[in-house]
Amino acid sequence: MLAVQDLVAGNIDLIVSLIPSVLPHIQSGRLRALGVTSNHEVPQLPGLQPLSKLGFENFEGVSWLALLGPRDLTPEAMAALQKALPVAPRQAELGQRFQKVALEPAWASGAAVKTRMNDDAARWKRLLADRTIFMD
Repeated sequence: MLAVQDLVAGNIDLIVSLIPSVLPHIQSGRLRALGVTSNHEVPQLPGLQPLSKLGFENFEGVSWLALLGPRDLTPEAMAALQKALPVAPRQAELGQRFQKVALEPAWASGAAVKTRMNDDAARWKRLLADRTIFMD
């Protein structure tokens, strides 16, 4: 991530970033974390408060990722993924890898992910419109 490189180099003063992108730099002392955007503390960054507790009342900004497949994914492949994905993070080795980089895996059905994507898009559209921010 170029912004992380620029921050470490001193070219910029501040970024908001996903924890896995900056955790090694925080742990090494090259960067100083100021707060987290989730509504709870992150075990990998003990003592670091959520921004909502640092004067940004009701602030929460949580990133999430979705696993997407091709439109023509076979029903058999979809069934296999729906069976395997919810249990994969509970496997010791994979769970430890997620925990090490501060990822909190959660499973949702395809329908739930589609709903969340639509809800988030509508929320951001309202936010931008309310503040007269336009995308080029």
